[in-house]
Amino acid sequence: MGTPTGLLLDATGRPIAVGSTTAGAVIVMRVTADGLLDPTFGQDGVFAEAAGVTLVAGTEYSEARGVIDARQRLIVVGTGTSNGQLGIFAARVWL
Repeated sequence: MGTPTGLLLDATGRPIAVGSTTAGAVIVMRVTADGLLDPTFGQDGVFAEAAGVTLVAGTEYSEARGVIDARQRLIVVGTGTSNGQLGIFAARVWL
């Protein structure tokens, strides 16, 4: 799976974990009050680059952090390496 680097709560109190996988992809997961993956979020509770969303082709992401703004938008930021060059990224994930 990978390493969670942040845990957030949305406006309704649902936990959202943000991190990166061992394969170098960004991953965001949301769970229900029962602790199960939320099937209404992403692909069966998981939003991941590996699930068909490519932020930057050929990039390995080493860090990912998230924040939920006042309008309940999840902003994911972090660092990645592509072709030996270190860079930063930012993406918005719809809650």
